[in-house]
Amino acid sequence: MGYMNVRKNNAIIHGLRHFVVGLLLVCYAAAASAETVGAGSTHIANALREITQGDTTIYTLVPGAMCPSHYDTRPSDIQQLSQCAVVLIHPWQRTMPAMRATLDAAGKDKQRLIDIQGNWMVPEVQAEALRAVAGIMAACHPEEAAVYQQRAAARAEAVTAFGARLREAFQKQGMADIPVLAEKMQAPFVAWTGLRVSGSFGQADAQGASGPAQLLDKAR
Repeated sequence: MGYMNVRKNNAIIHGLRHFVVGLLLVCYAAAASAETVGAGSTHIANALREITQGDTTIYTLVPGAMCPSHYDTRPSDIQQLSQCAVVLIHPWQRTMPAMRATLDAAGKDKQRLIDIQGNWMVPEVQAEALRAVAGIMAACHPEEAAVYQQRAAARAEAVTAFGARLREAFQKQGMADIPVLAEKMQAPFVAWTGLRVSGSFGQADAQGASGPAQLLDKAR
């Protein structure tokens, strides 16, 4: 009786072992087959995540906390981007010599420009960018075009609705037309909220000695 139980337990363990190995192989195959897409910025990476929803692995070139003009591209960037099926970038990234060289070394034919006007922090611009990213991915995968476009439309609607609530909140707090100074990259969004941008400033190392004095004059 004990011998039969041992054989039965061994059979169960053996079966479980085969099941676990099979499951791991399936998971590995799914991960290995996942397409890698390059993103020039975190703005593009976020749009890709919303649209593909886990169907792709995303490699982001410039980290979110890093100024693109201060980012030093690395050999590993070329290696990672060369493994991407497609690389989505902003037009301005083509104007930066070091970044352009890295992108071209990874494969110029893979590059897709998201050529829209305006700052991506402005909700309406971001909504347009989402549709543009969906269009690029739909061209890469026509069989998923309807799904990508539907996801982009839903996210674009959510972004513009949130933006409307945000701007309304600014107005209710009596902040409309209040003069402010704003960093150049944030100035378009600040102006969109209803605040009046009287002056803008860039990086500290690019202002020079007269920069702060000129800002103070504008502030006054």
